[in-house]
Amino acid sequence: MFTINQRGIAPILIIFTLLVGLIGGLILIKNPVIFQPKAGGGLPQPAGPETSFTLVQDISDAKSICNDILCRLGLSEPRLSSQQIRVNLLVRSDVAAANLFSAKLQFPADLIEVESIQTGDNEEGRICAQVITQACSSTDPQICKDFPTPCDVPEGWIRVQGGRSEQVTDPNVKDSEGINRSNSALDTGSFIKNWVEKYFDNKTGEISLIGGVPNPGVQTEISQPSLVMATIVFRLKKEGNVKISFDENSTIYSNLDNLNILTVKRDLDVKYKPLSSLPPVDDGFVVGLEAGAQFDTSKVQLVKESGASWVRLNFIVRDDQEWSGVNDQRFIDTYNQIIDAYQKEGIQIIGLIGAESAKGSPGGYDRNKPQDFTQKYVEIADAIISRFGDRVKVYELFNEPNDWAGGNNAQVPARYFAEYLEKIYQKIKIEKGRSDILLISGPLFSFDLTTAADYLTETYNIGINQLNWQTIKDQTGSYPLDGIGYHIYVSQGMGDQSQVESKLKENINSIKSIIDQKDPGKKIWITEFGWGTGEGRVSEEVQAANLEKAYQVLKDSSVVKLAMWFTLFDFDTVEWGLIRGNGVKKKAWFSFQKVSGETTTTAGLPPSTLSSPGPRAEGKGDGNNDGKIDLQDMSVLLSKFNTKIKGGVDLNGDEVINSFDFSLMINLLKEKKVIKG
Repeated sequence: MFTINQRGIAPILIIFTLLVGLIGGLILIKNPVIFQPKAGGGLPQPAGPETSFTLVQDISDAKSICNDILCRLGLSEPRLSSQQIRVNLLVRSDVAAANLFSAKLQFPADLIEVESIQTGDNEEGRICAQVITQACSSTDPQICKDFPTPCDVPEGWIRVQGGRSEQVTDPNVKDSEGINRSNSALDTGSFIKNWVEKYFDNKTGEISLIGGVPNPGVQTEISQPSLVMATIVFRLKKEGNVKISFDENSTIYSNLDNLNILTVKRDLDVKYKPLSSLPPVDDGFVVGLEAGAQFDTSKVQLVKESGASWVRLNFIVRDDQEWSGVNDQRFIDTYNQIIDAYQKEGIQIIGLIGAESAKGSPGGYDRNKPQDFTQKYVEIADAIISRFGDRVKVYELFNEPNDWAGGNNAQVPARYFAEYLEKIYQKIKIEKGRSDILLISGPLFSFDLTTAADYLTETYNIGINQLNWQTIKDQTGSYPLDGIGYHIYVSQGMGDQSQVESKLKENINSIKSIIDQKDPGKKIWITEFGWGTGEGRVSEEVQAANLEKAYQVLKDSSVVKLAMWFTLFDFDTVEWGLIRGNGVKKKAWFSFQKVSGETTTTAGLPPSTLSSPGPRAEGKGDGNNDGKIDLQDMSVLLSKFNTKIKGGVDLNGDEVINSFDFSLMINLLKEKKVIKG
């Protein structure tokens, strides 16, 4: 037996004690506030009264951020549970009441970017609709005015919309037409009562948040938590030391004398590692699910429960919501949320970039002028891949280009389809150097009467012989498509398993023969196949049997990479879904779970320019009579809010300081380039 004497134990205890002390010292160095009492928002309670701005990370999801003991001890960097970093901007004004808060921030634009700025309970960082809104006074209906946006209609006025009237009882009505973001009053959730500016620039790494609270302003007590001015949602672009800091122009103005009383600015400095990436795409066969149009995360859990390792995501610009295009913040926020949710569940995404992605572009896609779409399409694809390519690595380019789509020929002539593939490949793979991205040809539509082999052959021939496909191959080692997208709808209405197998093999082999001849080694990515259970189709039992037979055939094919069932839910009379419209799961749902389990899978917008609700009296705006117009004058205006005065900050000359003067002051500050316009 191994024994040691007391003399042998002593050195060990000394070493152990030193190690414990060293670890404890490191913890305190990296976490100096670990033993201090906490105030609201994670801020240590101040030792004495202060007027301050503080940035703190929102750590409501702390377990998934620091999920190992070393991270919790402060000895390793946090790994994000998503690509988002939520940062709270906190305010204290213990010394005196303050009425205007101007936070000027800088951040490393190469490491992070602003996704949204949230200042209200229901606000998602989106812009107030830029629609001129007519409203009439509730006290005198004969007095009507046009306001720049729905957010600018004052309390007590009645908005007139589409022949109906709606009274505004809160100056910051949040509805489908007006969501607070820039230069509007009163976001609920933030203590700020009137927003002067909410601005960010992801190119320069700048944020400007300026907001006020009218007289008597706001004052905090040292025993109370700090106030939340805003939550800034950043997206992590790559690993690194992230420092978000206040610049020297940040100010907090006293309500009493309108002087800057800011004394303390606490920056945020943290090193982050991004969410672990999904496994790289290999040549192994995978099972996927086409889940239909998605504008929220409501389908994510069902896709996970189905067992699918891949899902298809169509990047649709919602014209019904008046999205302006793929750079609309609502588009970006929507798909960031969906992509992060799937990534968190370990589900790979194949993105579809097609005509529905071009709805916000002037003219969109016009089948009568396919040549006019080339440059627009390249820009759209580049924007989507640049934005989401850190998480979505595979993209289809144009859905069913060979489909007649109600016409007399292919909706995209093969000549232009070849051009679209070439130009996008040139932009993404060569100019941008994105070798990590796979660009799949738009899925070709096939059924019992056509295998689409003729269209694919024509596309290859035109690309190689008339366009620059060979040059692309010389530069990259590949023609401008990394795989063949394909849709198969064969043996519809049939329950004969031998017929289903025969037709599937016929279509697959016809495409394989083109690949072997033109582009050996490429795989087929099937993003739609299925059978419906609607009238005149097949029974639910046959649908389930056909599903299992199809996956058996496709899995055994050496050329098929991905096979995606169409679709998750019934949505029309054909009833393609695994789940009925009423939410009841069909037999095919359980068949899909079976085959997926048997398969080895690898898995800023600047604030808008607002027009004035009324004329501005000349020579007005200099509230403190210092001969210039700046934020100190806005502080004076807030100090005088709802009081009667002449001149100075009475910008519309009605001798009452109110929301009209506030709006006019914002415009005046823009004119003087004090704030962004």
